[in-house]
Amino acid sequence: MVHLIDCPPGTSCNVVATLEYSHGAILVTEPSEFGLYDLKMAVELVKMHNIPFGIVINKDDGKDNIIKKYCRDEEIKLIGIIPYSRTTAILYSNWEVFYGNLEHKSLFDELSRSVKEVLKWN
Repeated sequence: MVHLIDCPPGTSCNVVATLEYSHGAILVTEPSEFGLYDLKMAVELVKMHNIPFGIVINKDDGKDNIIKKYCRDEEIKLIGIIPYSRTTAILYSNWEVFYGNLEHKSLFDELSRSVKEVLKWN
């Protein structure tokens, strides 16, 4: 059985404590300078804990960006991309579940397959 624990962004004490008991990490970031800055710190943290990890880019516009370049340059697995979407913003603001929306179901199914492959989860 796999348990997913959602942590706050960055590398706070809560994140460090969670990683001590983790078998893998999914680092979610946005394609911005701030996102890259936090991502670099998080990557160093998971490397210190010697656990497998991959990156998910949230709010992606489909173009090449600094996060994709960083992943290529550092040879870090890009697990998936969540496109920037007005539909997503509306669902989120209405507290609706993304997975039940057909537009998002295939996206999250693919993310799930990629996570299992990269992190060796069954």
